[in-house]
Amino acid sequence: MGILHSKHQKLILQCYPPGKAVDKKPNPSELSYLLYYASTRRVKLEKVVAYLHSRTTSDTSRTRAGNLQVTLSILSALIEKCSENLNVFANEVCTILRLILKVHDVALRKSVLKTYGVLCEHLDGGLFSGDKEFVDSFTVLSQLLIDSAKETVAGPDSLDWKLISVLACEYVSNCIGFNIKVAKHFTTECIPLLLDIVKPNNSVQVLRERFHVNENELAGKSSQVRKDSVVTAIVHTETDVALTSQDVDEAAFTSLKSFFDTSLISQISASTNAVVKHTFNAQDCSWGRTVIEVCATWIPVQLRFVALSTLLTRLNSISDEASSKNPQYQSQIQYANYILGLVSSDVNMIGLSVSDIIQQLLSLQASVALHHSSFLSELEVHELLTVYSNCICNLSTHVYYFDQVPDSIQEILMKVDSVLEQSFPIQNPDITINTNATTLRSMNPVNGKNLKNLIITLLQNITIIFSILKKKPSTISRNYVQFEHWEISLGLLSPETDFEGFDPNILSPEDVSDIQIEYLQIFRDYIASEIFSNEEYDQSGSNEMISTENIVLESKTYLIPDTNNYISNSDNFITHFLAHVDKLFQKREPPNIELLMLVSHTLKDLSGLLGINFLSNYIPFFFHWILKSTESVSPNPADDESARARDTIAYGIMHDTMKVLNDKYQQIPNGYCYSSDFFIGIEEDIDYRRCNGLWDGRLVTCELSVAHQKESLSHNTTKKGFQMFVNGDAWLLSCINPYNALSLDTSRSYLRIDQHQDARNHHVPDFTLSSNSSIGSDFVLSPPTNSHSYSVGLGLGTAGDITSIHSGLNNGHFGSQSRNGYFDNNGSIASRQQISPRVSDLKDAMFQRDKIPAIQFGEKFNPSSAKSVLSRQLVQTDVDSILEGLDSDCDSEIVV
Repeated sequence: MGILHSKHQKLILQCYPPGKAVDKKPNPSELSYLLYYASTRRVKLEKVVAYLHSRTTSDTSRTRAGNLQVTLSILSALIEKCSENLNVFANEVCTILRLILKVHDVALRKSVLKTYGVLCEHLDGGLFSGDKEFVDSFTVLSQLLIDSAKETVAGPDSLDWKLISVLACEYVSNCIGFNIKVAKHFTTECIPLLLDIVKPNNSVQVLRERFHVNENELAGKSSQVRKDSVVTAIVHTETDVALTSQDVDEAAFTSLKSFFDTSLISQISASTNAVVKHTFNAQDCSWGRTVIEVCATWIPVQLRFVALSTLLTRLNSISDEASSKNPQYQSQIQYANYILGLVSSDVNMIGLSVSDIIQQLLSLQASVALHHSSFLSELEVHELLTVYSNCICNLSTHVYYFDQVPDSIQEILMKVDSVLEQSFPIQNPDITINTNATTLRSMNPVNGKNLKNLIITLLQNITIIFSILKKKPSTISRNYVQFEHWEISLGLLSPETDFEGFDPNILSPEDVSDIQIEYLQIFRDYIASEIFSNEEYDQSGSNEMISTENIVLESKTYLIPDTNNYISNSDNFITHFLAHVDKLFQKREPPNIELLMLVSHTLKDLSGLLGINFLSNYIPFFFHWILKSTESVSPNPADDESARARDTIAYGIMHDTMKVLNDKYQQIPNGYCYSSDFFIGIEEDIDYRRCNGLWDGRLVTCELSVAHQKESLSHNTTKKGFQMFVNGDAWLLSCINPYNALSLDTSRSYLRIDQHQDARNHHVPDFTLSSNSSIGSDFVLSPPTNSHSYSVGLGLGTAGDITSIHSGLNNGHFGSQSRNGYFDNNGSIASRQQISPRVSDLKDAMFQRDKIPAIQFGEKFNPSSAKSVLSRQLVQTDVDSILEGLDSDCDSEIVV
């Protein structure tokens, strides 16, 4: 044993050159032999390191800097040569380095740092998970090196001391992923130190430039200047060239990058929190926001969303903890601004769950408006709501996937719906389900003013989104928002009937009108931004309809008959919108003229955009809204402002719709619409109303073709008159069902959006645009070619056909649609001893065959048992005359 001890001791001593120089280096040949000797057997390695420990103790006590430099070189070589057995002597290495650090010499500390870097490079998770003694020793050593900057004194070496701390932070960042405790400790120690170093010499503008440089590097446009600067800073640790503050700054940024450039989610999250916590400044958070953006560029692209999720999680916690005793306004606004910095920048966050983030931001916005407003000032509430809105809108317009914008708009509208749904107390708690939501509604009624402000704020988010998209169009192809995305929000037109437990003491009629006005204006903004060109759209609320000459190419499909099944399926957005407008007209209080003007303008927009599709759905509502001929002898209509307003809007929209029909569809003979008795009757009725005080010119401006004189309300503007107008042209009859029944159902169920995802690509075989067509005089629709289309004058057919129709109706195969009272609100068949077909059903069946494709005809039906005048054989012409003669509001009551 003595011989072996003497040999390893002799080999070590031979590595030390003679003399007292402070920059000694080990003898190369002797060092090579020592490394070979130590690597052959584990026991030899232990003895070599043990002797180096005792030798270091001696040299440290005598301040032999040259010998200590040699010892450090030997340790570095041993670590690299025997890295597979590092666990044997890693703890001894930490002890030796700590001993050398007692010598307060910058050159020696640089050498310690270099050996420490080699150690960190070769460490693995095994030592950190199974050797507590090593973990403690490594932690102490690392902290001593990191604290080197605290030993900075004025003089030529001050930057060198800072650089040692900076590089120590970078080296330790490679090891913190092995131990949670170590990671937490050094993340909170290193990041504040690095930020304090870079802040004095890096303004917001400088950081912004660095942000763009980082983005260019990610795109493959690297900056050689910055790389050379960092390399120079590291090289200076071994030379006598004086460092500059820029070198230290670059090294600090590189070290800071090492904490974020990792695949460890926990480390990214902890580093993000450390940056925000240290840069918190209640007066100015712009510097901290920019630092977060720069740090995000260092995170791998697929994990950048972790930084945003970390900030949002913390913000949610702060919001939940906020109370009147501790409002935590400054913390909320700080974190919200950091989130805004990320979502409004060019940081690309692949994998981000946009809808989930928007939902959380909307919930935060709702909490501020409904709950925090009780202990925050009005200005503070406004600032928080504004920041959250900016976050929502900037994230929504940073497009990552095709349907992102429509999804974001629908998330906002669904939030509006859910907020209103949960804001009113349950009227009859005995029959409600005992859920948390129900309890909240019963025990915590909201403040009406706060509720209105929140609804308007949420709706204004939509306008901001379209405004941003207009100024900064997406570089990624995106889907456009469709009418069906607005389905769930239509209840805002009639909240009194659409929301259970609606309480006028919470939302007054004035509040409801304000919400409806905001909603309609935003809906018009949507039409202008997504469908019409923006140049000539008047957002001030003029009486003029948006010119269909300005429709963008994408919107041409809206004029095609039956696009999105707007004709063949009566359960569509147009009908739903009109049904909610009808509820709006039913208000008891005096009408709000500003609101009615917006209703009129919006309906005109839809008429100009949808053309024949709008007309097909609007007809039953037109006859429902206009003043009846029997009312002309009563003075009440003239005194009833609501009735006059509804009648004025109905006629004004029909007048404009007829113009659109005449001007935009070349299949209709030139002048047919203007010369028809129906159009002439409309103008005569409008003229009569103007002359007899029944017309409200504030709502509609109609330019009549010629002056008319009438002495009554009724002429050809009857259902029969419209039927004659449609039957007079083959192409119109192929597109429109003149016997369309009125549906005022505004149940809360709405069309699923996924049923309309392909709506813009919906192929309508009967009606197609020609290849050279355009909106205006060149707009051409191909004639129907589908075998399922029907021809002019089609009758009911034979008695067998009647039998099949009767049997199909009797079996109730109409799907979920409510038709003339056969189905209740839940879609179930109403209790009735015998269900016989009505005239309106036969009309629907004959003129809308595609509307009820699910009808199945039975075979076990006895024609003789049907109490119908059509059980006998009839010729087609006789049936035509029967149908034309059965023009009545009571069609649904007449049994066939």
